[in-house]
Formats: sequence, C-alpha cells, structure tokens
Amino acid sequence: MGTPTPAYSKEVYYVLKSDKNVRHGEYLRYGLNKGIGEKGRYDMNQRVGIWEFYNSEGELEQKYNYTDRKVEYLNPSGATYRILWTEINGTYEDKQPDEMPVFIGGQSRQWYFTLNLKYPAAARRQGTQGKVFISAIITRDGKMIDEKVETGIGDGCDEEALRVIKNIPDEWIPAKINGEATNVRILLPVTFKLG
Repeated sequence: MGTPTPAYSKEVYYVLKSDKNVRHGEYLRYGLNKGIGEKGRYDMNQRVGIWEFYNSEGELEQKYNYTDRKVEYLNPSGATYRILWTEINGTYEDKQPDEMPVFIGGQSRQWYFTLNLKYPAAARRQGTQGKVFISAIITRDGKMIDEKVETGIGDGCDEEALRVIKNIPDEWIPAKINGEATNVRILLPVTFKLG
C-alpha cells in the first residue's frame, strides 16, 4: 500500500480573494505519473458535484457525486485490502458482504501513503523489509475505526504503518448485506522496501 519512493503530486485550485485558505471552484490534482489523479469542484471548502478519480495508468477509476453522496462509476479494479469479517446480527462472521466497502478516490488517492510513509531509521539500519498488516473496521457510517497491527515486522515499521493507516480520511462507502450498510473488518497491507 505504500513504499517510500520519490513522489510527484501537484494541486491546482482556486481560493477566495477574501480568504486564501478557502478552496472555491475547479480543482485538479496531478498524480504520481504526472497525469490527472483527481478533478472536481469545491464550494466554500466543500467538495461538491461529481469528482473523477484516475489510477496510475491514467484510466478513470471512480466517479463520486459528493452532492448526492453516491458512486456514479466504479472500475472493478482490485482492492488493496481484503475482508476478514462481516457483522451480521451483531456478531462478526467469516462472510463476504454483498457489496464491498469502497474508499472514495480509490488508487488515485494512494499518493497519500507514498508522501506520508516514513521509513523508520532503526528499520533502515537493520535492513528490515516486508509487509505490516493492519486490521480496521469500516463502519456502516463510512468511518475507519479500531485500527491495530495484526502482523508486524518490527524495528519501528509496525508503529509507522499504524500511524499512516490511522490518518486515512473517513471517506468510505460502507459494505452492504441485503442492501443494508454493515460493519466489516478489513486487512490492509503496508509495504516497507529498501532501495
């Protein structure tokens, strides 16, 4: 989900003359491939209307309508997480939901990991590499909670992976069973690789 590499990300947007901290109008973010990563519109610092999100190959991955709070288009590309358990009648069971949770922005927003994941000094000194697996609950309200390390590699990597995962924005479309939103516990891999 994130290997610290040199990254490119550029945002282009308008602000209010009266308050330079308030985004208002068209927005573009260029991704790691220097192509468009996402585009949409702000109204007084709030995302509005349909936003488009593109993967690293420049293909449209997702269209999300922030005004109506619904997915307009979703490319069935592979998710970077897997479902561990689904809440059914108050208990977690080893069952896949009818509809998987969707992170708004998908792969196009994974630049967050590349820009924010720091390779711990101790891990670099020791040559520690591998994947840390973090589990978290995606709630029926589209929030990520109860993040914890399931499998670690040590030397500060576990703590760094958990820090980055805890800072993922709460912008999820929840999983569904029989058309009803439900809680699911997911497993997210965070990769640490030297070189």
